[in-house]
Amino acid sequence: MIKLTVEQKGRLLFKAAHEPRRNQKRYLKDLGGTGSAEELDEVLESIQGDAVAAAEFERLEKQQQVTRESVDSEVAAVVAEMLADLRVAMEEGNVMQSELAKRCGFSQPQVAAYLAGKKEPGIGNLVKLAQGVGRTWKLEKPGWPMVVREPAAH
Repeated sequence: MIKLTVEQKGRLLFKAAHEPRRNQKRYLKDLGGTGSAEELDEVLESIQGDAVAAAEFERLEKQQQVTRESVDSEVAAVVAEMLADLRVAMEEGNVMQSELAKRCGFSQPQVAAYLAGKKEPGIGNLVKLAQGVGRTWKLEKPGWPMVVREPAAH
């Protein structure tokens, strides 16, 4: 059986919890194993109950959670910035919520909920809202800077 470090065992446990078996087998193969289903089952069985590997797994879980929360926070900030720009564009174009809703195929209460921050629009709805006021937004990594272009002529 392939010999794994504590970090590798923890990573394999993490992969077993979050990824398809093919990725787990590929990981074993990348580490010098055969990558077979039998080998995977054997290795996973051998590391069950390994407290040190379990601790590494927990560390990876926490790291993923922190990363997810950080990304969620960044996305929420960008969405808030886009909605603020949307409100400015509505004011500049004298566009009422009901008119924007009609342009986007939404209900007025849905638009109101987005603008009040009570409901977060998905990326597709953000695009519709931007188009409804003649804006184009472009997100770029790293740092998620937002580029706002001038309204297009209707």
